[in-house]
Amino acid sequence: MKKQPIIRLIGLLCLILSTESTVYAQSGYVEKPDTIVLNFTEGGTISIMMRDIRQPQQLEQLKPIFESINEVFKSGDYREPVVIEYKKIEDSRYGIEISESDLVREIETSNGQAQIITARSRIYLTLDKKDILVKLERMDMMDDLININYNNVMDAIWNEVGQLPQKLGYKNFYPIEVDYKNGETKKVRIGELWANDQLEINGGIGLGFVRTEFIPDISFNLAIRFANKYQAYTHKFGVLTNLLYFFDEDESGDLDININTFVQGYYGYNLNSRKSSDEQWLLLGLGYLVGENGDAFEGNTFKVTAGLQTNWKRIDILPELYITDDFGKVFPGIRFGLTF
Repeated sequence: MKKQPIIRLIGLLCLILSTESTVYAQSGYVEKPDTIVLNFTEGGTISIMMRDIRQPQQLEQLKPIFESINEVFKSGDYREPVVIEYKKIEDSRYGIEISESDLVREIETSNGQAQIITARSRIYLTLDKKDILVKLERMDMMDDLININYNNVMDAIWNEVGQLPQKLGYKNFYPIEVDYKNGETKKVRIGELWANDQLEINGGIGLGFVRTEFIPDISFNLAIRFANKYQAYTHKFGVLTNLLYFFDEDESGDLDININTFVQGYYGYNLNSRKSSDEQWLLLGLGYLVGENGDAFEGNTFKVTAGLQTNWKRIDILPELYITDDFGKVFPGIRFGLTF
C-alpha cells in the first residue's frame, strides 16, 4: 500500500520535533519553601531554610553549636574568610571542618577603578531538616551570633505567621526577614511567593514490541507540570502523539512503511515529589488510533499504558495493552523510549 504524501510529511515533522530539547516555561526559582533571613550585626546574616514555617521550630540548640565552632576556630591559625561545615560524621556524632576561602569579587566603582571585595566567612549546617547558612563579615562577630536570643526571634515570627491564611500553605513560599539589634527582635517582614508550574514540550524516539514485531516510533509531547511548595513537581497532565512505523512488503515486494498514529492523554505522578531533582514519574495513559494504515490494527483501536519515566537520561519503560477490532481483540505490548 503506497502512503499518501501528507502522512509522510507528518512523520517527517514529528521526527524533526523529536530532536528538540525539552522546553520548560516558568518564572523564577525558589530553592526552599520557607526561609528566615536574620540580620543581627552589620554584615552578619543567618539564613534558615525549612520545609514549613508553620511548624514550631526550636533554634536555641544553635547556641552550643556556634560556641563549639568558635572554640575550634580560635584554636587554629586561619586566614579569613573561612568556610566552616558542621556535619554528621557518624550516627550520633558531629564534626567541624574549617577551610580557608579564596573567594573574592571585583567591582567597578564610580571613578572607573576596580575594587576587590573579599567574600564573607560562611558557616553551613543542617539541623532537624533545616538547612542553615551563616555569613559573617568578620569571625569576631561569632560572639554576637552566640548571644542571639533565638526563642525571642522565633516567638516574634510565630506571632506574624499565625496570621497567614492557612488555605494557601500548600502552594506558597514564605520568605521572612528579621532585624535583630541590641538583644531584641526589631522587625519581622513576611513575603509571599508562589510555586512555579511548568509547560513541558518535548519529543522522543522509542522501540516497542507489538504482537510479534519490534516497532520503532517517534513521539511529540505536550504537558503541564504542577509544583508543590518544595519546588518539586508532583503531578502532570499531558497529550502524547505517537507514530508507530510498521515495515511491510507490498504485493510487488517493495518495502512499504505503514504509519499508525495514536493520540494519548495521560497523567503522571512524581514518586520523588519531596525533591527538586531525581524525578521518577509513574505514568498512566489512554490513547486512541487516529491514523490507521496497514493491517496491524482493525476498526476502533485503543491503547492503555502504565509505567515509569526516570530522570536518568529521560528513559521511559511503558507496558502497553492494545484493544482493537472494536473491542474484539486484545494483545499486550511494551515500549522503551528516550525523551529529548
